Amino acid sequence: MKNDYPEDRDINRRLLKAARRQFDTTRAALRAAVKRLNAGIENTNEDGKALTTPISAFNKSIQSVIDIEANLAKRSYEQRSGGEGACPLDLEAARREVIERLVKLAQSRGGGGTA
Repeated sequence: MKNDYPEDRDINRRLLKAARRQFDTTRAALRAAVKRLNAGIENTNEDGKALTTPISAFNKSIQSVIDIEANLAKRSYEQRSGGEGACPLDLEAARREVIERLVKLAQSRGGGGTA
């Protein structure tokens, strides 16, 4: 788009400057947030216990979900192959189990709920 009027060029120049300032502010805020989230991953408290950070708590939750899915896949395979412990897989019960375990994990970490 061509700016035919000097006023338009001036307005666009001011908008671009404002956008650049906002970008710089946002970039600095994101860097600070990542630094803050990563800050406690390797730290320990006075008792020598590792501090839980939002990132480490999230990683533990993800690992729990992966473990549950692997267990469900194993059960499903056993059911299809007629192996030991073969039984129909109840997906609704599996979903409830996953949700219950995630809620317990969140409560044990002081999250108090799911989000």
